[in-house]
Amino acid sequence: MTQASVGADAPILEVRGLGKYFSVGGGFKPKRLRALNDVSFSLRAREVIALVGESGSGKSTVAKILARLEQPTTGQVFFQGRDILAAEPRRASLRYRSKVQMIFQDPFGSLNPLHRVRYHLARPLARHHRLAGAELEARILSLLKAVGLTPPAEFASKLPHQMSGGQRQRVAIARALAVEPAVILADEPISMLDVSIRMGVLNLMLKLKEERDLAYLYITHDIGSARYVGDTIMVMYAGHIVESAPSDRLIESPAHPYTELLLAAVPDPTVSKPKPLGAKSGAPQLIDPPRGCAFAERCPKVMAICKKEDPASAEIAASHHVRCHLYNE
Repeated sequence: MTQASVGADAPILEVRGLGKYFSVGGGFKPKRLRALNDVSFSLRAREVIALVGESGSGKSTVAKILARLEQPTTGQVFFQGRDILAAEPRRASLRYRSKVQMIFQDPFGSLNPLHRVRYHLARPLARHHRLAGAELEARILSLLKAVGLTPPAEFASKLPHQMSGGQRQRVAIARALAVEPAVILADEPISMLDVSIRMGVLNLMLKLKEERDLAYLYITHDIGSARYVGDTIMVMYAGHIVESAPSDRLIESPAHPYTELLLAAVPDPTVSKPKPLGAKSGAPQLIDPPRGCAFAERCPKVMAICKKEDPASAEIAASHHVRCHLYNE
């Protein structure tokens, strides 16, 4: 794919066969931890892909690779039709970093506690847009107003500890917006916020998506919020995308046993005695994993072939893909 071949409906960000392995242990034969295996997806402008999975499934590793904080072991990343890893192998260009921004899980940890909000917004504006003086101040106040922090001049003078968690996360969103991104990688952006203010932050993100033509990769362990914001939901387990579908279809007709278990684990106030989930407890073996499906040891529908062969991805309906032997002939 070349830059000239990119059309209006072409993906703004495309991942092909992404893999990531970490060496663990010492000695002459270090073991390999498989964090990602053959991850592929496409993200278009004004689209939200929600990446769902439990802790350790590889969700944040995907985001770190796309933000160029980690280098993949295998695979390709295309941004606006350009093979970004081949074009910029050692480090990302300033342009790429401005167009692909990240919002971190901990809003307090992502802000320097010694500096005021004005400083956090002024740095990217000065570096990327070379603004100064009255023009810089006007942009700072405009960004704070855009994320609902009013009066903006008052918030610009605050230190991080003088704000609530929700307000700090809005500052983090404003900082990402400062460099005029096309893609935002939102890594669990509401998980450390009070339940009462989570919806406000999600609605702000959706509002900004429409106003600024943003695309989001929304990373979460909460399938409920994934359904609320996501056009597409991708379910991840042990470094694999095990199911991907439009969000309404995936919620209404889950195909993979792991997706079914995630949905069954969501509390239902209308059911007094929920059915047993039927899955075994435990975690997948990521270090030198055995043959077969990574979910086989926990799966309530496990078959003999599941412990012998890794399943291929099958399309069971339009835009609905599942990686499971139940759907492979």
